[in-house]
Parts: sequence; C-alpha cells; structure tokens
Amino acid sequence: AQRIETTTEITAVKRINVSVPDEIHIRAKVIAVLRGVTLSEYLERAIERICTDTIKKRARRCAQKNCR
Repeated sequence: AQRIETTTEITAVKRINVSVPDEIHIRAKVIAVLRGVTLSEYLERAIERICTDTIKKRARRCAQKNCR
C-alpha cells in the first residue's frame, strides 16, 4: 500500500458566513460543548478534516491511475 502524506499550512484566515438547518446547528453546538471548544473551533476542525480527507482520496485515485 502506498502512503500518501499531506501537509496543511494556513497562510491566511477567512471569515465565512454559513447557513445551516437548526438541527445541525444544535447537534454541532452540543458536540462542541461536550468537547470543551467553541462552535467555531469545532466547525473549523470539521471543515479542515473534510478537506484533508478529500485531498487524500483524490491523491489515492490519482496514484492508482498514474496521473500527474
């Protein structure tokens, strides 16, 4: 199995305004409180995790197809 490593370097921080359904907001807020972080921190980590996972998946697919 080929190991794919990704690194993330944050060069700038952008503020975004996102609308989510009430139920998702409540669930995210509860999880954030239980983890002892702010809702913003929790959402930032979740978005970062999703982006990192997507990059890794695409890199794996590309490696399997020998693309550049």
